[in-house]
Amino acid sequence: MISHINKLRNNKPFYEYTESGAIFITETRKVQEYSRKMVDLISNEISSEKKMVGYAISMGMITNILWYKLSKGFGNNDFPQNINSVLKAKIVLSNLISQNVSKKFDECKQAYQKGELDEQQLAARLLALREKAVKPEGRISMLIVDKLAFQEKLSEGEKTLAAYILAHGMEIAKYSTRSLAEVTYTSPPTVLRLCKKLGFTGFDDFKQNFVRELEYLDQQQGKVDFNFPFAENDSPMRVAQNIGELYEEAVKDTMQLLRYEDLHKAVLLLKYHEEIHIFSAGTAINQAESFREKMLKIGKRVVIFNNLNYQRYQACCLTERDLAMIISYSGETAQMLEIARQCKRSGTPILALTSFGENSLTCYADCKLTLSTKESIYQNLGDYASHLSMTLLLDILYSEYFRQNYQKNYTYKLERARELEQHRTSTNPILLNLHKENAE
Repeated sequence: MISHINKLRNNKPFYEYTESGAIFITETRKVQEYSRKMVDLISNEISSEKKMVGYAISMGMITNILWYKLSKGFGNNDFPQNINSVLKAKIVLSNLISQNVSKKFDECKQAYQKGELDEQQLAARLLALREKAVKPEGRISMLIVDKLAFQEKLSEGEKTLAAYILAHGMEIAKYSTRSLAEVTYTSPPTVLRLCKKLGFTGFDDFKQNFVRELEYLDQQQGKVDFNFPFAENDSPMRVAQNIGELYEEAVKDTMQLLRYEDLHKAVLLLKYHEEIHIFSAGTAINQAESFREKMLKIGKRVVIFNNLNYQRYQACCLTERDLAMIISYSGETAQMLEIARQCKRSGTPILALTSFGENSLTCYADCKLTLSTKESIYQNLGDYASHLSMTLLLDILYSEYFRQNYQKNYTYKLERARELEQHRTSTNPILLNLHKENAE
């Protein structure tokens, strides 16, 4: 594929993504790494000091780059230099801008075309919307490898370090701060500055998390693409087979990411706090409702509000006696981070269910359970893996909470079931457990 991209470029080097004409968008890290090595090789051959555009890049990275390129169309004046740049940004990044903002962009465009708004009025509305739109790097949960590749805010010395780290991968584990500085002809303070820009306390902290991330990314790829598990021409049974295999792999991945100490701490948080309040801005609420029902049946109060405004009020009413469970796959959803900050102000502990790697929600969490993270936030056919992973983790939490006071919880659940469901019946003995009663 990379050779094909090179052929489309007529074997010419390019230094701007907007001019390259062809690029391979892939989430496979090894392909991206191979692309970087080819770029380095060609750059050395032509003795170019400029940074060449690679042949392969992740969707998150190209989105970030496009955002900054397109945002320049706003200019420095009160009115955008090019209104079309707003519309292009909306098209390219429609999934990165909130639905409300996206809808308002369309409404502004239509109103301007109908003559209902003059240029000054349009400018005011667009600039207001611009402030609401979140840049991709603040919205997408970025892995360390993506942060290293996204060099917009790095100094030249830090860029050199980042390129070296990306090129050598797991080998970085053997370096110290000083030895890495020496081999890259930089300095130990430059190494520390890079680590802190990436969100780490120092090089050892960075190195540990970087190696762990590479180990996760290097896990053998399954048979099914998590983002595109079936094709247009697949047979019904092929679709069924692929979804089944996706489920198997998502469960396996979730269990590999689950650590005993995190599970133990999470259950203690559930156990020793009066009420559990669940927050989510997406469809994870559907999975959480099932968890709430199970917990209520054993006498544990769980509170969920679907309305985001109600969730904000809910967060303001919490105390240290409550537990906030925040579910966010990206870990960067603005509303959830606002709630997390409010919980921190009130001393309410936070249990986070979020993606692998570093994200903003993780920084607020007292405990984190990691969701299977092989699915794009928006570039997919359905949130199969992330939803299944959420359901699995919530069922595990419920089960372990139940187990720690097994007889009491079972007795409570049985008594409530007899009170509430005494009129429900079935002709199926399995459903009513009659076979067990008859045996007794």
